[in-house]
Amino acid sequence: MMRYMPETRSCPAVLRQLAETGNRILSIAPLVLATYGCAADAPARPELIEVGAPVRFLGDTTSFGWLTKMELVGGHLVVGDVYGEYAIHVIDRNTGQIVNRLGSRGEGPGEVKTIWTLFRDASDSTRVWTFDYENQRFTLWDVFAPQDSAVVRQFRFLGRLSIASRPVLTPVGLFTIDAQSGHALGLYDSTGATLLANVGPLPFDSTSYPDHPLRSSPSALAEVNDFLPVLDPSLRRMALLYRRAARMDVVPLVERPTISAGPAGELTPPALGHGNVDFETHSFPQSATERFVYALYCGCDPRRGRDHEKDYVSRVYDWRANRVVDYQLDRYVGAITVSPDDSILYGANEDPALMVAEWILPATLRNRRD
Repeated sequence: MMRYMPETRSCPAVLRQLAETGNRILSIAPLVLATYGCAADAPARPELIEVGAPVRFLGDTTSFGWLTKMELVGGHLVVGDVYGEYAIHVIDRNTGQIVNRLGSRGEGPGEVKTIWTLFRDASDSTRVWTFDYENQRFTLWDVFAPQDSAVVRQFRFLGRLSIASRPVLTPVGLFTIDAQSGHALGLYDSTGATLLANVGPLPFDSTSYPDHPLRSSPSALAEVNDFLPVLDPSLRRMALLYRRAARMDVVPLVERPTISAGPAGELTPPALGHGNVDFETHSFPQSATERFVYALYCGCDPRRGRDHEKDYVSRVYDWRANRVVDYQLDRYVGAITVSPDDSILYGANEDPALMVAEWILPATLRNRRD
């Protein structure tokens, strides 16, 4: 059975229901609205569509550790691995076979400890950027080159970084949480050392916690504002999904960007303090096409880990940040990417084995008229 977070019904919907049943208390609308708990700007719940079982599995289960990031590059799946022998696996979508492995573990040149983010490069369709949190550095990879010549560029991050920050390089600079405030998004130069622009506020700040002793702690605020960035394929804009807030914001990739906040979902501030965040809305997997953004919904206590009682739902947003449909998968996935035409979803799954699964998506979105 699906377990959604409680969602408030819109006030127009409640009033319409009262009118249809002949209720004559519309003159005391404020009391009615308060009683029914509706809100004028509450987003409507979209249709939930079951996708069914995967049509096939790709990769080699003996090669994978824990797959957390995935991108489509040049007709291939490029998959980030946290614990495997190699940090990056390149899978041919046609054959389902692994055709390249990159990034052995370590601290030396061309080595990786933990991949935190993985994104396509703006200038070359065969390259991806990764950020290694433990080594605090970015690496640009040619995903089709041999292991000993795959590193195109590697440099260290020079800024201040909270554990919740997910720095992402874009054509206009590097975006990450401002470490001094913990509740603002900043645009920096490529090294993270120089602030170029204050992009805008994130969902929670100190006013969300008026009586909490940690309300002025940047690291605590950064944790609850932990965002999951995803770029559109043309690298014109970035979506921000939040692990603690059920909404999507959009940032245009321009010289002086600002956050365009999407319709608010559940914005009740979660518990504050590292290790004590007691609720999670979006989970780590996310992907984007030119028309839509896909984000796995959790709706869980994050301390439950990767158990199999979670709801396997991918929320789908358009680029105006409206939630348009929910897809229910039949199993847990740890990373996703979606084909450019919104017809296929790839997900890293653990059942029956650690492999990449392929789902055929319904035509709902492909047939949608914007």
